[in-house]
Amino acid sequence: MSTAEFTIRGRPDLKDWQEKVRDGLRGRFHAFARAIFGAPDAEKLVFSLIKYGPRATSLRVSEGETHVFLKLFDKTGEAPAAYVRERSALIALRNSGLVPRLIGFDDEVCFVATEFVDGQPLDDPELKMSPIEQAYRLGEWTASLDCRSPARRASGTWLNYLSKFEDSLAFDVLGDVADILADVPLCGLAMSHGDAALHNFMLDADNQLIACDFEAARMRPRGWDFMMTYLALLTRYPDAGGNVVSAFADGFDHYHRGALITDELIRVARIIYCARALSDTGREEG
Repeated sequence: MSTAEFTIRGRPDLKDWQEKVRDGLRGRFHAFARAIFGAPDAEKLVFSLIKYGPRATSLRVSEGETHVFLKLFDKTGEAPAAYVRERSALIALRNSGLVPRLIGFDDEVCFVATEFVDGQPLDDPELKMSPIEQAYRLGEWTASLDCRSPARRASGTWLNYLSKFEDSLAFDVLGDVADILADVPLCGLAMSHGDAALHNFMLDADNQLIACDFEAARMRPRGWDFMMTYLALLTRYPDAGGNVVSAFADGFDHYHRGALITDELIRVARIIYCARALSDTGREEG
């Protein structure tokens, strides 16, 4: 692919990303243009950098006033597996309204193309929404994901599952938490988003909450995303954490239908929070 075929815009100090785009689409540029844009004048496509990460390059691709979001994954290390997780999640949720609409993907090139959501991330300081409102909306989104995700049966308890992480969770110094966790059953497995960072959520032009970045999506016990988001909100808003996580739980309760019991999820989440804190303290002292 020659540089004359299309225009690449972005930070001049990150020259490698331009080569990654050229190498990734080499020999397929015109096929990409036809498939994604319906055979426009390929030479007029504009690739603009959004994020340059360790596993993937995220771009806005424009043809006139038409824009799509392109995520082009590397083909080394963990990147191919991350691509498969992201692609599979977008396919599974394509009619849910919870994620951007999937336009196309290529298993050989390792890219996904979705509609371009011109919205505000929840971590945008200019966002006119209080932490309480953000948390409530996140609760609704998390409940919606649980209702729409692929799922399968699972047996056991949260003690069985969390015991897999005993090297990073200091449960041994928390007293009788084993008995508490053993009383909370797993209610099956469901696809988890796996990344509760606020910059992965944005409000679109219709004020709908949309999630992106499903590189960490995996089958986890139902309620996993509730717990991880609950913990993320406690960490982000330490001074107002109680009110924020209460709003999150209220949003979840308002939308959720099913076997999950919110009070049980909160109990497990708080145990994980304390176990993480004690584990981190132990590592610092060591």
